[in-house]
Amino acid sequence: VTHEDDAMPAAHRTELPPQAKAYSSDAFATMLASRTPLGDVEEYMDVSLEAPMFSNIGVDTMARASSSSLTAGAEDTVSLHFKQVVEGELDVMNLMYAIGMTSQLGSHVTRGCFQLEAITPCSGG
Repeated sequence: VTHEDDAMPAAHRTELPPQAKAYSSDAFATMLASRTPLGDVEEYMDVSLEAPMFSNIGVDTMARASSSSLTAGAEDTVSLHFKQVVEGELDVMNLMYAIGMTSQLGSHVTRGCFQLEAITPCSGG
């Protein structure tokens, strides 16, 4: 999820080149240039982003509704929801997150990893 000035936060998919771990500005530029809106990536669907704290930044109501489902919730909570097509059966899914304090790409003080286990496949696609 990225946030740029005067815009709603948006979910993207990109690659993390190894050079980014060394804070390479070229690697960061590549990451930003190659990002794709998550809803435009074939294996992701029903993408929604809830960010109530940005609901009054002057973005057109229809644009806001199409990129997020602003439901009642904590004013300081950002929620990303999506469905992902995964080939085969998974025993575990490893996920990570990072929360930055600015809109600039860089190191995040708040970050972590977690696992989803005992994943039950959805029926009917």
